[in-house]
Amino acid sequence: VDFKMWWALLLGLFLVFYLYVKKKMTLFEKLGIPHQPGTFPCGSDVMWKVFSQKVAFVKIADVVCEEFPEAKLVGYYGLFGTPTIVIQDFELMKKVMIKDFEYFTDRRPFALHPDTNKYLTKMMTAERGQQWKNSRSMMSPIFTSGKLKQIMPTIDECSDDYLEHLQKIDKTDLDVKKLMNLCTCEILGRIGCGVKPDIFKDPDNNVFYQQMLKLIGQSGGKLQMLKVMLVMFMPSWIGYYSKIYFIPQETSDFFVDIIRKATKSRRDSDTKQGDFIDFWVDMFKNLEKNNKLEEAEIESEFEKNAQVKGDTPKHMTPEEIDTMVVANGLLVFFVGNDTTSTAMAVVLFFLANHPEVQEKVFEEIQNAIEDNGGKEQLDYNALHGLSYMEKVVKECFRCWGVSFLERLCVKDYYIPELNVTIPKDIIVQMAGNKIHQTEENYPNPSEFDPDLHFDTDVLMPSTFLSFGQGPRNCIGMRFAWTIMRSFLVRLMANYKILPGPGLEKTMVIDPASPQGLPKNGVHVKLEERQK
Repeated sequence: VDFKMWWALLLGLFLVFYLYVKKKMTLFEKLGIPHQPGTFPCGSDVMWKVFSQKVAFVKIADVVCEEFPEAKLVGYYGLFGTPTIVIQDFELMKKVMIKDFEYFTDRRPFALHPDTNKYLTKMMTAERGQQWKNSRSMMSPIFTSGKLKQIMPTIDECSDDYLEHLQKIDKTDLDVKKLMNLCTCEILGRIGCGVKPDIFKDPDNNVFYQQMLKLIGQSGGKLQMLKVMLVMFMPSWIGYYSKIYFIPQETSDFFVDIIRKATKSRRDSDTKQGDFIDFWVDMFKNLEKNNKLEEAEIESEFEKNAQVKGDTPKHMTPEEIDTMVVANGLLVFFVGNDTTSTAMAVVLFFLANHPEVQEKVFEEIQNAIEDNGGKEQLDYNALHGLSYMEKVVKECFRCWGVSFLERLCVKDYYIPELNVTIPKDIIVQMAGNKIHQTEENYPNPSEFDPDLHFDTDVLMPSTFLSFGQGPRNCIGMRFAWTIMRSFLVRLMANYKILPGPGLEKTMVIDPASPQGLPKNGVHVKLEERQK
């Protein structure tokens, strides 16, 4: 009897949950928004294809928009009927990201419990509302040109080590993503964690590097991709109450211990290494002494549109300071490592396939080196003066076809011209790739043409969305640009980049790749330049 009763109860609960999900999947019909209908449990057709690895998750917006090309708003349902709105109208995107930002201040909430993900839930990117504004105001000054100039010696040292490593290895079939992982891990270990990992000497047996692969999810294969999908798209209460570890505890403890020791050492000894640990220690000392924050420089329209007003933190306990430094030290490593190495893989993919563009970049680099007295280690201003390289990198990102931007609607948002209200707590995605592939914004968009598509000196034009726009844009944009330019200068000054075995002519993203890279990766051959 008890057994039958439990089965009846479970069946009843399942039926209630099923009906609840079915009701959720009527939202877009009620709102009058064109959408892909949903079916239990995975939602719309595009999500079934994502979970079966037929469509890359970074291509969801593209797939839905192709079905409704004329609509300004489209919708789809995620796991268990979670609704998501995709915006493909550029003017409406700008309102969401900049003008009406107060309605869209947050990003997708991570479905994680703080007991098992203490530092991940305290990262700036995971924070919401005023707490995020406070953290953004504290962090912004760290990524200004003035601060980045101070870390150039460290970037140059890492570039030297990277060139020395290249001289020792076979360069006929280089997996660019793996190679650049070494570089970004080394540089972020020195700048973000305050240590010198020495990864190039023996990567396979380097504990720091192996833990880094676990941190950014590159040691878990398809299982890690499934975990990312579940955390991103399942209802938040499932991840919260299951207390799932997004980062393995051992890996989290490893990096927490390193950052905590480096911070304590700097505070106690007052020594300087010109890295982010120094900047954080100085920031909190200044806060304790003067009770105010350093203000970030406004260097472009991109930064101007990103301004937010945070409250000056009241007295923070040593535990609160420690948590914030560790969480955002992890953030620099967690976010910066994978994105920068992936970006470099994308750039080298297009450079290998466009030798005429590569030669023009090489000529610009050679001229800059000659102006620098023959030294390849260009300073910050010289690096950021490489205008053609800048155009090429942006064109690589545009042609890559990945622009994954999301915001969370934090209060009901009425759109008069559509007579539609976006309800509170709905995820809103921007179809950035559609903007990148629109004739109006980029004439002849299917062609790889840096001069045609980026003919101004504006670093981040409003139609270029790879780093986002508005207050929730990529805070580390200038940092990432600096690292990429430095590595590209050193690499291209010494080597020609040629297609490696199996390198495709066009970028076709592997649905199973969390980074949005081709199925077989990006493989190039390096041919030494004659000097």
